[in-house]
Formats: sequence, structure tokens, C-alpha cells
Amino acid sequence: MKNKFTRWLKVNKLSLNIFEKCLLFAPILLWFSHQPVISFGTTNTLFLDISLAEIYALILALLALPSILKHREVLLKHKSVWLVSAFVGFSIFSLLWTPSLLRGALTLGLIGILYLIFLGIMASSNIKKVLPALLKLTILSTLIMCAFAMLQFIAGIWLPSDITLLCGGCIADQFGFVRVTGLTVEPQYFGNMLLLPIFLLARQVTTRKAGWRAWTALLIIAFTLTLTLSRGAIFAFGAGVFVLLIVSIAQKVKLQKITGLVGVLVFGVVVAIFAQGLSAQINPSFSETFSSATAKSVHQLSLGVIDLRAVPQSEPDSTVELTDRPTNFDGYIEASTDYRLELSGQAVSTWWQSPAVAVFGVGLGGAGQSMANHTGEISALAIVQNEYLEILLELGLAGFLLFVSIIVGLLHSTRRHKWLWAVLVAFLVQWFFFSGYPNALHVYLVLAMIFRYSSLKQARQVSSR
Repeated sequence: MKNKFTRWLKVNKLSLNIFEKCLLFAPILLWFSHQPVISFGTTNTLFLDISLAEIYALILALLALPSILKHREVLLKHKSVWLVSAFVGFSIFSLLWTPSLLRGALTLGLIGILYLIFLGIMASSNIKKVLPALLKLTILSTLIMCAFAMLQFIAGIWLPSDITLLCGGCIADQFGFVRVTGLTVEPQYFGNMLLLPIFLLARQVTTRKAGWRAWTALLIIAFTLTLTLSRGAIFAFGAGVFVLLIVSIAQKVKLQKITGLVGVLVFGVVVAIFAQGLSAQINPSFSETFSSATAKSVHQLSLGVIDLRAVPQSEPDSTVELTDRPTNFDGYIEASTDYRLELSGQAVSTWWQSPAVAVFGVGLGGAGQSMANHTGEISALAIVQNEYLEILLELGLAGFLLFVSIIVGLLHSTRRHKWLWAVLVAFLVQWFFFSGYPNALHVYLVLAMIFRYSSLKQARQVSSR
């Protein structure tokens, strides 16, 4: 079976080093970003948890060291390496003035791990050969996790969260139906992990001869993404789809394929909303109807703009025994948006407190403690929940401009592969909704692979000189 599997991946005849072999497990192990988790308690500024994905990333980083040392001269010829190295170097320097040295040091540890993996990927000479296997494993593991999420969705109707592994804000008490998380800490991270496979499949069905399996896989992932009810992930998905459609039209992709893509994605979203309504109606713990639950879902996703709750609701199914117990929310949770905006405002206020902080920031890992000290309104455990503002606050304009330079470099390096802009834009939009590294390791490894993929032609030119 092992030989059959390696033949399917087409890696059985490749001569790979141990780092490249370990890299093949990334599409599988990165899903375990929260479950199982080893907890070492909590300090006043951070949660001391470690996941299987983080352990894997550490091993991968250590295995990258021999290849990095061997190809160090070639690495120094890549502008992307210089940009990322400058950002990492400034992050190290900022520990000198951070108010949360432990949190800063642990954050730097994760940045360092990701940096070594990035260098290992950039130094690999077999990435082009390994890439097809990585893409296959990405789609396969995604479909398996979608199946697991669907089981969560169904099991959540009757079983408690300690069995379904759903977070406290994801259980049916909130809307009448559960929000799936897979093995991640919350719905938006699970939804974020579904973005890359969606665009890989979307690219495949619009530019190649795709069979029913590819179209079905695309439908399943779009369906599962909607079950998260994560506005951040779904808005990022929408932005990425918009970019992909523009690129496809510019590249004169057949209208029939573009229409088919839009149709399948929309159908997946609609079916998921119907599934939420059905789930709520058959849940014996709440007096929810199909129409009231779907109205809540639409109201939440549209930020309260589309309100179907005033439409006459259907009567509950008389065959299902209901209780009078209400759900916690009847639609769009405005308080969630307000809290995020409040955190963003406090981050900007803390960053603007002095010229020195504006330029150099409060130091890596110091966002929560600095906002707590400056405003006195939040816990030092808080995160900004906006990657751009957290980097601006912790590393100041100097670090923020380095971060932006990396993004610009990515966009420039992929100008010959413009369909990748859909992935990049989706991640860029998602960064407005979360901050930090532990729960989003996949984002940075995907960006590293994109950097390497877009530099393959340049790398061949360097090696031929």
C-alpha cells in the first residue's frame, strides 16, 4: 500500500533529502493546529500551549538547517531572503524594549521556526518535483477534514463540545446550529485553511479539463467553509474569488467555465445555509424553525444588512419535540464587530503615544501588555485581532514597512502567475480579522511556497551561471 501511495504521489523515484521528505507531511499535520494540545498553563500575558502542528514545524525547521548551510551563497542571491531576514532581524532587535519579554521570546521562537522553514524551502532544488505531491495531499487532506467537520456539524446537534471538539462559541447554543472548527481553535482559522484548496481547485476547473471529482471537491469545500459562519474567512473567500474571476476574464478563460465555477461556489454556500436551517429545526434543545435559523445565518454573514427575520416564519415540525429554551443570538452579533473595532482603536492609540513608539513600536509580543498599560481597559492577554495593526504597534513604522515590502515583493514575484493573486488577496483580507502566528502557521508556509514557486525560473538562471 505504501508503494502504491508513493506512486500515486509520483515521489517514489525522487531523490529527496530528509527536509523535503518531511515537508510532504505539511498538508496533513498543519490541520492539527489546536487539537490535540499540550497546555502548560497561563501567565498574565499569554497562554502556554503547544500543538502538534507547532511540534512538526519545529522538527521541519531543524531538518532544514543542513540544506540552509549548504546553499547559503545561493540563498543570499534572493531578494526575498533579504527582505524576510530584515523583518526577522528587526523583530529580534525589538526584544530589547518589549514590556513582555516571555511573550516576545516565544513569538520570536515561532518566527524563527517559520524563517528556517522558509530558507529551507528556498534552498530546496526539488521543490518543483515535490510540488505536485504537495498539491495532491493538500486536496486529499482537506476533503478528509471537511468530512470530519460535517461529522462535527451533525454530532453537535446532540453531543456536548468536549466530544465534538467544538469551541465554546461554536456550539448550537449560539444560533441553533453549530459552527464547525475541525481541529483548529475556532471557525475562522479552519475556514482560513480551506482557502488555498478552494483556489487550487478553482484554477484547475477553469484552466484544465476537469472531471466530476474536481467539481465535487470544490462544492464540498465551499459548503464546509460556509458551515464555519466565519465572516473573516468567508469575506476573504469572496475577495479571492473576485480577483480570480478578473484574472480569468483577462486571460480569456471560457465563459462557460467561469459561469460553472461561480455556480458551484454559490450552490455550495446556499446548500450550507439550508443545512444550518435543517440542523436547527431538528435540534431538540431549542425552539428554532428552519426559516428562523437560515435568517440568522444570512443576517450574520451580511453584517445585519440583509434581514429576513421579519419574514413570516414557518411553524415548527409537530413531530419534533421542542423546548422554550432560546438561543444566545438571533442574528448579526454586532458586539463582536464592535469589540474588534475597539481593539483596533486602542492599538492605534497606544502606537501613537510617542514618536519613539510610532517609529520602533512597543516591542515584539508587547501589544497586549502595552494596550493594557496605556488604556487600562483590557487584559494583557488580549491580541489586536488585526495583523497589520499588531505589527504596527509592536514593531512601529520600521517593522510595518518591512512587512509591507514583503507583501509587495510577493505580489511582484507572482506577476507571471496572476491566479496566485487570488490566494494572496484572500490571506491579506483575512489578516484584518486575526493576528499572531500559532494558529495560522499554514499561511506563512503557503507564502514561503509561493515565494519559491515564483522564483523557480530565477533559481535556474542563478544555478546555470
